[in-house]
Amino acid sequence: RTGAILDPQMSEKLKKSTLTHIHSALRFARQGEITTARLHADIASHALHEAGHYMSDKEYAEFSLEVDEKLGEIRRQSK
Repeated sequence: RTGAILDPQMSEKLKKSTLTHIHSALRFARQGEITTARLHADIASHALHEAGHYMSDKEYAEFSLEVDEKLGEIRRQSK
């Protein structure tokens, strides 16, 4: 994560995308559609990674923690 370009608008868009895909993954996991849940969780992970290019280190660390907690929920529901 070196050389981040601080761009609050892009950061916000990618954060929203990350959360949208996490919520989709949770919904599909609850419905028993594990493959689709994993797909959305992967997309969320990629969006998080991309968002990191536009955030401060502190913002990225805080958001990553939030995302990790939600991904943990998905893992628990998809067992």
